[in-house]
Amino acid sequence: MRPDILLIDAEWDTTTKYLYAFRRHFLQPDLNKYKKWELVGAKAVQPNVDQLLQAHRIGFISGAGHGFYHAFLGYLNSAIWEAEQDLTPLTGTIIHLLSCQTGATLGKSMVRQGAKAFWGYTQKFAFNRKAAPPADLHTDASAKQAIEMDLIIDMGILRRVSAVTIYHNVQDYVEAVTSGLPPSSLARAVIRDNFRHLVCPVPLWGDQSARL
Repeated sequence: MRPDILLIDAEWDTTTKYLYAFRRHFLQPDLNKYKKWELVGAKAVQPNVDQLLQAHRIGFISGAGHGFYHAFLGYLNSAIWEAEQDLTPLTGTIIHLLSCQTGATLGKSMVRQGAKAFWGYTQKFAFNRKAAPPADLHTDASAKQAIEMDLIIDMGILRRVSAVTIYHNVQDYVEAVTSGLPPSSLARAVIRDNFRHLVCPVPLWGDQSARL
């Protein structure tokens, strides 16, 4: 039997609303194969996360919100996890955090305390967007290039692809997208910088063989 999926989306300011819009639109076909729990907006706070972890067999946690080196933040920047706390409830879980910086300290602490694998970023994750956002945020082509790179991670995990293959798929995507952009392009710089700071089970943040 497949384990459950937990989605955490802070979804409270422009940045996190963009992330939620893309994740909701592009991940749905793969998510439909699983029993999933979603904590969005005001529900994306620490007590709700702990309750779900205690009540269900969660195999994969995918979160999108702001972050610091030591902490992942939910609604209104309330802390969901901090590196110094007891993170053993995450034992055996694959975790992917679309946020700034959490890969540097928090991700390492999660793996050290028992998480099966971690995907995230050691520095800021950035994306371009239109000055006047469209009504359907996921249609903003200027934001899609960077955010789609991260969506490859979720899609790979949900399709039970190996960490090595996922990483190579992300790498191939970055090369394909940026090869057609001028060296001075801001979009090129943003995507390459995001990829440069991506951390994952290849080779350090968890078990390379970890799959759902």
